[in-house]
Amino acid sequence: MTTPAITRVTSNLRQDIVQANVRRANDRLLLAQERLSSGLRINRPSDDPVDASLASRLEALRGRSSQFLRNVDRASTALGITDSTLSEVTDLVQRARDLALREAGDTANEATRRNAATEVGELIRNALDLANTEAVGERVFGGSLTRGIPYSAEATDVRYAGDARALQLAIGDGLSIATNLPGTEAFGSGTARRGGATNLDPGLTRATALSELLNLGTGRPEGVRPGRIVLSDGTGATAAVDLRGAKDLGDVIDRIGATGRFVASVEPASIADPLAGKRLRLDTVADPVTGVAPVLASIADLNDGTTARDLGIAVAGNATSTVRGRDLDPILTARTPLSALEPFKLAALPRPDFFIRVGSSTYTVDMDTGGPNGTAVSDVEGLLNAIRRSGAPVEAAVGATGQGVEVTSRLHGARLMVLNANDPGPTYTQLGTATDLGLFTPLGRVLLADLNRGKGVNRVQGNDLRITRRDGVSFEVDLSGATTLQDVVDLMNRADPAGAAPGAGVDASLSADGTQVVITDNSTPTIPRGALNVVDINGSFAATDLGISNRVPDGTPIPTPAIIPPLVASGRNLLFQTRPDATQEAIWGGVEGEGLFTALLRLREGLETNDETLVLLALDRIEAADRRVGQHQAEVGGRAARVDLSRNLLEGDLEAADRLATEVRGVDLAKEIVELQDQQSVFQSALGAAANILQLSLLDFLR
Repeated sequence: MTTPAITRVTSNLRQDIVQANVRRANDRLLLAQERLSSGLRINRPSDDPVDASLASRLEALRGRSSQFLRNVDRASTALGITDSTLSEVTDLVQRARDLALREAGDTANEATRRNAATEVGELIRNALDLANTEAVGERVFGGSLTRGIPYSAEATDVRYAGDARALQLAIGDGLSIATNLPGTEAFGSGTARRGGATNLDPGLTRATALSELLNLGTGRPEGVRPGRIVLSDGTGATAAVDLRGAKDLGDVIDRIGATGRFVASVEPASIADPLAGKRLRLDTVADPVTGVAPVLASIADLNDGTTARDLGIAVAGNATSTVRGRDLDPILTARTPLSALEPFKLAALPRPDFFIRVGSSTYTVDMDTGGPNGTAVSDVEGLLNAIRRSGAPVEAAVGATGQGVEVTSRLHGARLMVLNANDPGPTYTQLGTATDLGLFTPLGRVLLADLNRGKGVNRVQGNDLRITRRDGVSFEVDLSGATTLQDVVDLMNRADPAGAAPGAGVDASLSADGTQVVITDNSTPTIPRGALNVVDINGSFAATDLGISNRVPDGTPIPTPAIIPPLVASGRNLLFQTRPDATQEAIWGGVEGEGLFTALLRLREGLETNDETLVLLALDRIEAADRRVGQHQAEVGGRAARVDLSRNLLEGDLEAADRLATEVRGVDLAKEIVELQDQQSVFQSALGAAANILQLSLLDFLR
C-alpha cells in the first residue's frame, strides 16, 4: 500500500489565502455600498468599460444640449426684443406716413408743414433710440459690431457704424441662427455706393496667383489647376514640365524656362493688342548656330490634366515658334499694381489726386503721398488705404465681382460723389483718376431720374418742350424716350429741322465743365433781332427741371457782321446747388442711399422748405421703409419660431439622454439592497471562516 504524499501548508500561505478571501468579500461589500449610496451602477470606467464608454458619450451629449439650450434662451431673448423694437419702428413709420400724406394734400401750407417738420425731427430722434436698442448686452441692429453705438446723428445726416453681418449662435449640432438684425436690413442700407461694377480688367504679373485666374466676373475665380504638361518643337524634341506645386505665374514661367528649349512670359501691355498683358506667351529658343527658332508644334496636358487648357496654351499642329494663350482674367486683389489695371496700363504713375464728396464736405484722396511711408500709391491696397486716410466717412473695398473698386458712404441722407482732380467745387473735369476707376459718372451718363435730388425730370406723353431759334423757326422735342442727359442732347439735336450737324441751327451739348446743358443757336439773325427761347409745353416741366427754360435775346450788331457769333443759352447747374450757408451741395441723386433715415431726413427737408414734390418723394421712400420693416419683422418671427422648435427638440434630447444615462448607470434599489445584504452576509461569513482557520496550534508550527 502506497503512503499518500503529505503537502505542508505553511501558516503564511494559509493566512494569505484567508486574507485575500476577506479582502474580496470586503471589496464586494464596499462596491455594493457605493452603488446603493450613489444610486449609480458605474462609478468608474473599470466598473463596466463598455457601459462606461456609453455613459461618457451620453454625458457629453447632455453637456452640448445644455449649452445649446442656454444659447436658445439667449437667442430667444434677443429675437424677442428685436421683434418688439420693430413693432415700435412700424408705429413710427406709420406716423411719418400719415404726416407725409397730410402735408402733401391741398389743405397743407407752409405753416402746417413747418409744424410737421418739427414732429418729424422728433421721429428721427425716436428712430435713433430704437436703432440703438440693446439686448443681452449687445446692440440689436449693429450687425457683428455690437459693442459700440451703431447709429448717431451728424448735423443733417445719420451715420451707421455697424456692419451688414448678423451674429450667429449655435443652437444645435451643425445648426446656427442669426440672433440680431443688421441695421442695413432693418432700416435699409442707407449707404450710397460708387463703383464696384466697373471692370478694371487687371492684367497679369509674375506674382499673379494661379488660384486668382479665370474670375469671369463672379468674384470666385475658377483658378488654374497645376499639373504636368509636355511641349514639342518642330525638330521632334519634347520637354515635360511638372507644374505641380506651382503657386503663381512666376513659377510657371521659371519651370518652362528651365527646359532650355522653351521660354514663357507675360506680354507687355500694348494699345495695338488689347489682350497683351493678359495672357501667357510661349516661344521656342532659337538655335545658337542658325539663329532660327523652331516651330512650337504642340502643348498638351499629361495624365488627364487640365493645366494647359486652363492657361489657354494647349495647341496641336502649330506652325509658328510662338503660342499665345487666352485672357486669364485675374481677380482684382489688394496686391494688384495700378499699372496692371486696364485704364492705367500705359499711364504714368502716380495718378492725379481725386476727391470724395459726401453731402457738402469734400475730401482729397492723395495719390502722390498716400502710399506707405508717404510714397506714391502704386497698388490697389495703397489706393484703398489712401481713400481711408482721406478722412471721408466712407469705406473702400474691392467690389463683389472682383473686377473693380467701390466706395461706400456710411452716412444716411448724404449724397456721395467721387470727382476728378483740380475742381472739387461746382465744376469738375470729365476725365481723370475717378473716371478711370469707374467711381465718377460723367454728365452724359447721369440718369434723368437722379436729377434734382431724386425728383427726376417731369415729362408727359408727347412733346415736352419747344425751342425757338433766333431766326424764328420753332420745333418741339419729345423726351419720353430719354434715359440720360446725353439722350436729351441727342433728341434735341435730331428734332431741329436744320439737322444735327454743328453750325446748322441749334446745337445742344453738355458743358465742358460737366455741370449743365448748353444750347447754341447758329441760325441766321433776323431784323428785328429775335431770341433763343426754350419753354415747357403740354404741362411738362422738362425744360425747367433740365435747367434750360430760358430766353436769350439776340445781341448781334446791326448791320450784321461778316462773322456771325452764335447765340448761347447755358442751363442751370444740374449737379450742385448753393445752400444758405454758401456751401455747395450735390443735387443729382446718383448715389444717395435708401432707407428709413434717408426717407425721414428727406421728409423733414421737404416740409421745412415747403417743397411738395420732395414730400411726395419722401412718402414713396417711407412706404418702402414700411414694407422693409414688415418683411424683416416677419423674418425675425420665423427665426423665433425656429428657436422655439429647437428648444423643444433640445429639451426632448436632454430628457432622453437623462433617461438612457439612468438606465446605463443607474441601479435597481431593491436589487441593490438585497445585494448589499448578501454581501454583508458573505463578508461576515468570510470573517468567521478566517477566525476559525487562523486559530493555530502547536502542531501547526511543527509541520
